[in-house]
Amino acid sequence: MAGGPGYPSYGAGHPHAGQAYAHPGPYGAGWTHGAWRPDNTQGTAALVLGIVGLVLFFSIVFGIVLGVLAIIFGALGRGKARRGEANNGGAALAGVSIGIAACAASVVMIFVYAMTGVDEDDEGQRDEPYGSTALVQARALAEESVRGA
Repeated sequence: MAGGPGYPSYGAGHPHAGQAYAHPGPYGAGWTHGAWRPDNTQGTAALVLGIVGLVLFFSIVFGIVLGVLAIIFGALGRGKARRGEANNGGAALAGVSIGIAACAASVVMIFVYAMTGVDEDDEGQRDEPYGSTALVQARALAEESVRGA
């Protein structure tokens, strides 16, 4: 019983009588294209590269290269955070800081390797046949004190 009590007839109440559904309008009207997603890749990359560079600072090359990359990606991430394209400015700043620390620690290791005579290519073996002169002098003093006592 179409059009009976309580039920409107077919097409009644629609903008175009005789059509079951109203025209949806232009394509995509009213469609939400998803929530805004920040681009946090540079800040996250800076943090990860900085941490790995700091862990590998003793290998000089990895520490310096990864530290410099962390500084670069951190600067890019901070710029995106300032423009509102990212929301992890703190992670980017931490990546820059840790990258600077990785570079500094690697530079210190250059001096440590130069002072101890350790060559990275020789798998940590000393160039001196009898070790460090400080150790040789300490051993000689210890032997003299034992003989003299």
